[in-house]
Amino acid sequence: MDYMLKAGIGRARFGQFDRAERLFASALKIADEAGLHEFTFRIERIRNGLSECQEICAATPELATELECHSEAVREVSASLARLGP
Repeated sequence: MDYMLKAGIGRARFGQFDRAERLFASALKIADEAGLHEFTFRIERIRNGLSECQEICAATPELATELECHSEAVREVSASLARLGP
């Protein structure tokens, strides 16, 4: 589940929003079935911010790499991506 969450964040980072959505859905299902409520809430928050991130990237593709975080969900995705670094 943690892998799917991180992979989904990575896919979103590279603009692969459809793949990110599928990975988030899989991670959410596993978290729900396991009763991992903290992860469920975290995944839902990130997943809900995905559409906003996609809209911003589509509207301003030249700014996609320098996206200013406007919502908590987008900031959480950004922070999660930063933690995945080397």
